[in-house]
Amino acid sequence: MQLPPKNYDAMVKRANPPSPVVKDCLWAFFVGGAICLLGEALRQFYLSLMDNLSHVSAASGLPFTDVAADRWSYTYIKQMYDAGVVSGMTPTTFEPAGDVTRAQFVTMLAGLAKADVSKYPATSFRDVPEGAWYAPYVNWALANGIVSGTSAVTFSPDASITRQDMAVMLYQYTQRYDVALQQQTVTPFTDESSISAYALPAVQALHRAGVISGMPDGSFQPFGTATREQACVVLCAL
Repeated sequence: MQLPPKNYDAMVKRANPPSPVVKDCLWAFFVGGAICLLGEALRQFYLSLMDNLSHVSAASGLPFTDVAADRWSYTYIKQMYDAGVVSGMTPTTFEPAGDVTRAQFVTMLAGLAKADVSKYPATSFRDVPEGAWYAPYVNWALANGIVSGTSAVTFSPDASITRQDMAVMLYQYTQRYDVALQQQTVTPFTDESSISAYALPAVQALHRAGVISGMPDGSFQPFGTATREQACVVLCAL
């Protein structure tokens, strides 16, 4: 039963005489009722919150609505997300099948290295302006020999990364951070002759190490683009 303050005052006045004992009893009744109501409201809020969280966990385990738990790349994305290597395109979307850009990929590599990118100065790349969100990551990658740009003065941060350029960055990363690459005998890609000379050693080394596996038809498609979920797969292989 809820007893509003005005009712509390009326009941006190009807007590003749309004003894301290009566006042104390009525006040305890009023306060106790308010506390019960507050406690029930908090309980309902807690149950609602736990229910919402359980739905999120059961549905995906990730905050991304476009990465279902049964998606082929789910495990790789979750591993990289939990490690702080990748983040979403928005708080609730990852865009797993979207192309990964050159800026995004160097950001992932910096996350994998747990690099402190705040201490890297601006680069000579004209298309990487100071203050751009990706600038410190590109600067870190250049300073550590992981990237060399699309020309002497450009990096093309917003361009979708090609598969062969991804291989080069990955290989340079392994050399800089002493990541051991196990070498095994593999069948060469059917289109190895079309891989650029600067990228061929990296592609071959990563292929022998099992970091990259190519396409189902046995080709590598060096000038094809890589998706965000494919990037997670190769990063998990290091």
